[in-house]
Order: sequence, then C-alpha cells, then structure tokens
Amino acid sequence: MSQDSRRPIVITGACGAYGRELARHFSAHGHDLVLVDILPQHDFLHELANPEHAVYLQCDLGRTDAVLQLTDDILRHGTPRALVNNAGIFPFDELMDIPPDTIQSIMAINFMAPVLLMQRLGEAMSRAGGGGICNISSGAAEVVRSNGAVYGASKAALEQITRAFAVTLGPGKVRVNAVRAGLRTRNLLSPMLAGHEARITASIPLRRLSEDGELASLVYFLCSDEARFITGQTIGVDGGNTLNRRLQTMETTQ
Repeated sequence: MSQDSRRPIVITGACGAYGRELARHFSAHGHDLVLVDILPQHDFLHELANPEHAVYLQCDLGRTDAVLQLTDDILRHGTPRALVNNAGIFPFDELMDIPPDTIQSIMAINFMAPVLLMQRLGEAMSRAGGGGICNISSGAAEVVRSNGAVYGASKAALEQITRAFAVTLGPGKVRVNAVRAGLRTRNLLSPMLAGHEARITASIPLRRLSEDGELASLVYFLCSDEARFITGQTIGVDGGNTLNRRLQTMETTQ
C-alpha cells in the first residue's frame, strides 16, 4: 500500500477482536493509525508494531453529534488514506421481542455511523487524491436469523450503501468495498451462547472458524493500490459459511 505521505488509516471498533486484528496488521505494515472505540481504555496499543504511530479516540458511534465531532477530530490528524468501518453491535434479541431503542442503536452504530463517516471523510479523501474504504459486513446481510434479523437488516443496508458510495466517490478515486467477516470466538468481548461454536463450525464448508489475520489480509488488500480497480464489491472471507446451500443432513427430493 502506498504510504501517501503518512496519511493515517482509520479503524472503528478498534478494541474488539476484529478491530485489534486489523490494527495489528496495518501497524505491522508501517502505517499511522487513528483507532476509534467507545471504551475508555486503549491498553492494547502495546500489541502494535509501532504504537507511537497510533492515536486513540473514544467515541459513542450511536450518537450522531459524537460521530460528526469524531470526523473533525480524525481530520486533525490528517486526511485518511483508508477508512475501515468495523464497529458494530449484535444483540441476541428475537425479532418479535426486540425493543425499539435496541433497533435504533443497531441502525445508528451499524449503518448511520458508517454513512456519516463516509460522507465527510470520503469527501476529504477525494480532495486529497483518493483512498480506500472498507465496510465490515456479515453473512447475516443475506441469511435470515430470527435472533439477529435487525442486525442482518443493518448489514444489508450497509452493503447497499457501499455500492452507492462506490459510484458517488469513484470520480474522486475513492474506492468503497465491503467484506463479510467469518465467525471467530477467540478474544471476543461478548461470550458466545453455549454450543453455538460447535454447531456453526460443523456447517461451514471448510469446517473451521476464522483465524487471526485472514480478515485483515483481505481488508488490507482492498485498501491498497493492488486493488486500485476494485470498487463496489462485497467479498466474503468466511470459509463459505454464507453460500446458499442445503444442509448435508437433508434428503434431496426427486
């Protein structure tokens, strides 16, 4: 990836398992980082290859006013070379029982915040000569789950707006893509339901969960000059988990 005079890489949701993976990967390749999360602590910076080249900004992405202030704070550290919208929430609520305030929180963090960041930072990146944006999506955007239906809707909306921003920001040489992250359990901030990991693993075509570095490698590529002719795409790095398929235990009717 071109250094572009040390223009920083912005990563939201930096304290989570995926965020830390992304931060470590970009830092290992020598990039300056602006890391964003709602948590006050940033003790994971010692995990980075170059912690002295990382800035941590605390922000509640569920608040519109906070996101708009965040964009100003980010731009004080320079126009980003890349933006990774990684932050997201996934409450385990059944569709018929999910409270209105939870719906609003999901849509605010998973969809509205990335839109606002892409509007303001994408415009700045266009003026600076281009860059890359990568939105972290999920197979839930396509696969219906009763206890994650609103989450899935937020990711489906994120993938659609990814395509829209790719068209809008394309003339400014800003590429916008999405990645459907694979399931992983190590270092997750929230515990997984009992037995869920085993059930999911058994259904994945490659029969394993995502490993450290696999998501980050794809995101890094999409944000790099090596992907300079790729935009508006959604790519899965999930072992085939979201392929439209019949379960192997089902009988095929003639």
